[in-house]
Amino acid sequence: MLRHVEYRTGDVLLYPDRRVLVGPSAEVSLEPRTVQVFELLASTPFAAVSRETLFSKCWGGVTVGEDSLNRSIYQLRRSLRAVGSVRVVIETIPAKGYALKVSKLPFEQVFNSAQRVWRQGWAKADEQSIARLQSAVSTANADNPDAWGLLALHLARAAEYEPIELTVEYVSRCEEAAATALSLDPDQGDARVALAILRPLFGDWTGARSRLQEILEFDPDHFAARHEMAVLEMATGRVSAAVPLISALLDEDPLAATLHYKRGWHLYCLGKVDEMDVVLDNALQVWPGHPGIWQCRNMTLAFTGRPFAALRLLSDDVARPTMPPHSLQFHREALLAMSELDDRKLNTLVRSMMENSGWQSLAVAAILYLCALNKIEEAMDVCKGYYLNGIEAPIKLRYDPDVEVSINDMHRRVTQPLFIPITSKIRQHDNFLSLCSRMGLTDYWDSTGITPDFLI
Repeated sequence: MLRHVEYRTGDVLLYPDRRVLVGPSAEVSLEPRTVQVFELLASTPFAAVSRETLFSKCWGGVTVGEDSLNRSIYQLRRSLRAVGSVRVVIETIPAKGYALKVSKLPFEQVFNSAQRVWRQGWAKADEQSIARLQSAVSTANADNPDAWGLLALHLARAAEYEPIELTVEYVSRCEEAAATALSLDPDQGDARVALAILRPLFGDWTGARSRLQEILEFDPDHFAARHEMAVLEMATGRVSAAVPLISALLDEDPLAATLHYKRGWHLYCLGKVDEMDVVLDNALQVWPGHPGIWQCRNMTLAFTGRPFAALRLLSDDVARPTMPPHSLQFHREALLAMSELDDRKLNTLVRSMMENSGWQSLAVAAILYLCALNKIEEAMDVCKGYYLNGIEAPIKLRYDPDVEVSINDMHRRVTQPLFIPITSKIRQHDNFLSLCSRMGLTDYWDSTGITPDFLI
């Protein structure tokens, strides 16, 4: 009979009543007999369970062929791989039967892997890293502030990118992990960064800058703090300040994927198109499907006079992240309009842009495409909807996975697009400074004494 309680073994969790196995990266359904085999093996970990015992306990002594047990063992092993387990294995014990064994990952390996994953910067939570760190701090490393701090950093990212119904849970878990880290070490950097970025950056530029500066005053070399400061500088119109921060981080860690698309945008802003092409093409070869890298490569091709190349990239299923049909069609129509410059198609596209600007990432794309097509008034209308919830095109506050692709930084309102070359005519618009004032950017510049690049 299946039990109605959850059963944790190593890095997997079994729900017998639902016949579901959950691991660090996925969950799968099991057949009833496979659940029984798993429970029996897990009840005596490391000990060999004979084939006779398995037949007796799981098949009730009913005579069945050897292939029935072999099939259950095969499904169990395949399911463990599918859910991303790295600690639980089913070993064949010659002449005896089978044994479930649980290995213990060295903490250093868990920590380094989680740190590596965070620096890749995929636009999603990394459940495997979170699960491993949670396991580490639940056992022998409960008093390790760095483990708790890195866990908080991962949970802060999860709060940004995971579905809205999970946000409250991730925010709470992030706060708890950060609080534990800081109780063990009041200066733990990752925990402080996690709390600094847990709330949306939009409208909180002054507070975020103050929090990050405090961290950097104590630890000027802190990787995550410098990274987030670079994001802040770019978001507030200071490409000149963001460039050296990202360049220095790349020198320290050239395989941190999250830095490469930011470097690509910086080179675009600096007019270094040839160097930008090399950086982004190389990055896509190393990290195909990375949302931030792909978007930067696609957009910069389009906005440096190469919409046909952007169309080819859009059609590359390997390089492109998984994209809902609606979003795919949206980008294809925009790039075709840029390629053909057909007035009739252009007018149709502008209407489509306005209709689709209610979604986060599509609103940003609409602003950029409209600027590229010299439809500045329409672009300003989308800006008002996106940044001010204006009646022209109010937006949803969370991305819609049925419509949009999950892109780095696009699950919350971003101001970086206002300060890149393609939007230069927006910055020259009579109402741009009023837009900045209503958003709170002007107060940020005044209170910090910082002048954005476009006003110098």
